[in-house]
Amino acid sequence: MSRPSTDPSSVTKVLDLSSTAEETADLVGQAVKVLDSSTNVLDAPVKGTEVSAAKLLKALLDHAPTTTGQRYTANAIIAASRRAGVPGLVTIATGYYFGLLNPMRTRRRRAVDLYTEQIPTFDQTVTQLQAATREQGELRKLLLKRDDNRCVVTGHVDYNSPFALDHPCGLVEAAHIIPYSLNDFQGTTSMESSARTWDILKNWASIDVQRLAGQRINDPSNALTLTHEIHTFYGKFAWCLLEIPNEPHKYKIWTNKRRFLHSSLDVVSFVDHSNTSPGNPGIPLPDPILLRIHAALAQVFHASGAGEYMDEHWEDEEGVDPVRSDDTGGTDVQLDPLRLHNDNRILGTVH
Repeated sequence: MSRPSTDPSSVTKVLDLSSTAEETADLVGQAVKVLDSSTNVLDAPVKGTEVSAAKLLKALLDHAPTTTGQRYTANAIIAASRRAGVPGLVTIATGYYFGLLNPMRTRRRRAVDLYTEQIPTFDQTVTQLQAATREQGELRKLLLKRDDNRCVVTGHVDYNSPFALDHPCGLVEAAHIIPYSLNDFQGTTSMESSARTWDILKNWASIDVQRLAGQRINDPSNALTLTHEIHTFYGKFAWCLLEIPNEPHKYKIWTNKRRFLHSSLDVVSFVDHSNTSPGNPGIPLPDPILLRIHAALAQVFHASGAGEYMDEHWEDEEGVDPVRSDDTGGTDVQLDPLRLHNDNRILGTVH
């Protein structure tokens, strides 16, 4: 397997600011100054797109979910500027767009150049990865038990539920928080390509790669129940769940496209509705750390304009709908969200 080039002779030597004693705020301030002072970068787009390189880098800096992630992003910005000025900043923005954002929304990958500062622990990360097999049927069964056979956002019950005749219902699916495709090395994702994405995610979001290695990507703590249409938009990072302070497993819904949610709910509370007993600890609830990472990415997609651009140029991105037809456990029928939207029984109003 080929690896990213880290040959010192092929790049300009830069300071490893991540190992200095500078305070995070200081380092972030330096990175912001770099972006503000590089006037040409304000108009420079990510290569092959119309997304502003400066806006994308600023969004990654502003919405990094941890201080470690802020330092990592700031370091990459400063190092790229020292290495090659504005072209260097455009290069790392392009790397983040195609190495992180694109893989989080689609299953297809594009080859992209990444500086060492963007994937500083690649050699370790690639040894931690394991391929996964899709277990959507089993995962969905567990989630329906845990989430009371209904979508956690709309309240619509699954169309196979015995309550479906008396309540608004829909096709309720198992929706991954961190996408399954990152561990799908059998499909269009190579292990090296996935390792690059995981290493960026690991450093930007401080995520434990081994926590979701292999089949662990299919753990109930990395999933929630959503109707098909809501699932599609969740996979596009058009909405997310923001933690409510001091209220465990309770979240406020954030979205810039409220109209598609078909719900008057503003808050989602996760409760395990499966039968629990001393010998049965129940089914894990969605992990707050993973929901926090998804929310941070949603903010980046929105603040940078990358989400809107991808929506408008889907074919140009060589993307595919992040929701697969077998997300429901094996059905070979791909349901049309617009048809669901117009079906009053399936997507009725929640009272």
